[in-house]
Parts: sequence; C-alpha cells; structure tokens
Amino acid sequence: IPQIKCKKWALRSFLNIHKRFGQEVLVSGPMKNFARMFDKTFNKPLLGAVLGVLKSMTKGAPVTDKMIQTCFQYVSSVINHAHLYQLVRPHLKFLLHEAVLGCLCLTPGDIRQWREDPAEYIRRESDLMEEYDDPRFTASEFLVELIRIRTKDALPLTMNTMTAIFKQYAQSPPDRRNYRQKEAAMRMLQSVAKLMLSQEKFYMFIEQTIQAHVLPEFKSNTGFMQAR
Repeated sequence: IPQIKCKKWALRSFLNIHKRFGQEVLVSGPMKNFARMFDKTFNKPLLGAVLGVLKSMTKGAPVTDKMIQTCFQYVSSVINHAHLYQLVRPHLKFLLHEAVLGCLCLTPGDIRQWREDPAEYIRRESDLMEEYDDPRFTASEFLVELIRIRTKDALPLTMNTMTAIFKQYAQSPPDRRNYRQKEAAMRMLQSVAKLMLSQEKFYMFIEQTIQAHVLPEFKSNTGFMQAR
C-alpha cells in the first residue's frame, strides 16, 4: 500500500475515534476512562502529525485532498477544548496565513479550466455536491468555526491577513499582482462576512473592504476575479 494512503487512513481512523470516543464530555460509563487515556496519550502527538501534514501541503509536497480535509476537521474538533486549544494557539498564524489561505488559493488546474472552459468552472464552483470533496470548503468551515469559538484570538489575525493581502495587491503594478492570493483572500472574506455582520462594530470594516477591494474587481481583466 502506498505510504500516502496509509497516512490518509491513519488520519481518518484517529479522527473518527477522537470524535466518537475520545472526548470525555461526549461519552459515559466505562468509555470515560478510554476518552481520558486517548486524550492523554494520542491527542498531542496526533496534533503534531496533523500540523506536519498541513506544513507539507504549504511547501508543495504531495498531499491528497482527503488528507487536507481530515486535518482541518481534526483541528476543528479540538479547538473547543481549552487544554487542546493551548497546543493549537501558537500555530494560529501558520494555520490562517499559510494553511487556510494556501488551501483557498486556486490551483493551476483551476486556472487552466477557467481559460479552457469557464462555464464548467462556474458550474463546479456553484455545485453543492462538489463541496463534499473540495478541501477549500473544509478550510472555510474550519476558519468560521475557529473564529466563532476563539474570536478574540482568531478574528483580529484573520482581518489583518486579509487587509495585508488587499493592500499589497492594490499597491503592486498590474503585472506583478498576485491574483491567486487576492482571490483566496476574497474567499476568506466571503466565508467570515456573515459571522462578522452579526456584530455591528464590524459593519464599517466589511463596507470599506468591499468598496475598496471587491467592487473594483468587476472591471478586472482577469475573469476568475470577476467571478469571485
């Protein structure tokens, strides 16, 4: 069996065990002892392995979409537990600025499909069934869950990340602009906008960001930017 498949199934198996039996608050009776043992023995090394996979992804190593999805799902499941979140917290900048943002970026295959068959690109982007296998959807879900649960830490970092990308794009000459990165930042904004709009203090940030960095892309010569 190829090593990458072994990693995929090991990650999925540990995720399922953690979600069903590894959280003490969700089990009863004798399973509480198992949950405590699992938490004490496996969660810390497992989190390290998950972060390692995500770091490999950001460096261009071969990582399957299913592995990426499983990694984001696992981190989503641990951030609700204070003692596990303390292990995640030092890696928030990496998770948001590199892992999530990198996952949201269009791939060369996406850009090629836009050029060759834009109608199919739009169809795929709008197909709910496609989201099931798309790690970008899982990354967006993780981002929303992280901000919802750990707002104080995650939201300012997310806002700063988006703002820095938008400003860098606006200040760069057209031939040196990173279109893929800005498109990913716009996906990030789209994911968190509903959550931010639930608090009036963020209305101005959303309004100014859309006016300054989103609406101008309707005149962009890059088609996938208009689509986003």
